[in-house]
Amino acid sequence: MKTKILRKTLIAFTAVCAIGAAACLSACSSGGGIKTRHPTAQITISFNDEDYTLKYKLYRNMYPVTVQHFIELANAGFYDNMIVHDYETNDWKTGGYAYYSDEEAEKRDSVEPYSDGYKDASYYESISKEEEYYKIVRDGYDDKTFTPSVWRDGEANYTRDNALCTLIGEFENNGHNIKNGALSGEFGSLRMYYTDKTSTSFVTVKNGKDEYLSLDYKYNSATSLFAIQTGTASSLPTEDYCIFAVLKNSKSEDKLNELMDDIADYIDDTYDESDEFTESVGDVHVDNLEELSTDDQGQTDTFRTTAVPIIIREVRITKY
Repeated sequence: MKTKILRKTLIAFTAVCAIGAAACLSACSSGGGIKTRHPTAQITISFNDEDYTLKYKLYRNMYPVTVQHFIELANAGFYDNMIVHDYETNDWKTGGYAYYSDEEAEKRDSVEPYSDGYKDASYYESISKEEEYYKIVRDGYDDKTFTPSVWRDGEANYTRDNALCTLIGEFENNGHNIKNGALSGEFGSLRMYYTDKTSTSFVTVKNGKDEYLSLDYKYNSATSLFAIQTGTASSLPTEDYCIFAVLKNSKSEDKLNELMDDIADYIDDTYDESDEFTESVGDVHVDNLEELSTDDQGQTDTFRTTAVPIIIREVRITKY
């Protein structure tokens, strides 16, 4: 009798645990539920019809607002099918421009095929995802809302409706200091970055400690853009740009090296001169929806674009 009762109890307990685990997984997969110190992400990059998958460890414990912003954009599918729009020796910049195949471009009157447009500033304006970014942050997605962190200085009500569509900069020159273990630039690391601003305005920010601070807008104007560090040093200094993730393991390091080797081999096999793979495209209009300063709205930037697209096929959060 006691054996039967014990067995029934164990079965019931196992069922409850299974239901609880499923519920937790469901909650976590939607971006809610338990939040760990180190979420993980998987980024699949495509080049010349080959895919390369990199796994990342995100540092929510040190850079909570940046990591939350990245996770929310990834969950919204915003980063899927982006190009590396600015290809530098040590930094691949992405997160703002869509990729359309030749077939997809033919269906869109306003978009040229990548092979025809990559040397033209107007092409990048036609594939900019700035409007989509602002819409997602303003309206949310699938009934979910984004976490605000920046407001006009002196704003009376720090609500989502009153927030700017920019992100607090969690790095040293913006007053964000980590006592121990702050991330330093290393091969494969991810960092949020911002385009240069002329505005000298201040904004109110809400940091990861729920403190409201008045800080320089320049350092709190990041949106969706991030960079992958592909060298031992970065053109984006640690003091001015938030590093929030590193490659999770040696397999991912090997995969990124493999991708870089394949790009180098492609260049050697295809071009007489290596610089034929890239094109300097100037006067690309950026920040067309800038909300704080009209001086910064529609300013121009210069990209180092690639003859063959390097595509961010998917950014998927694998652990919350």
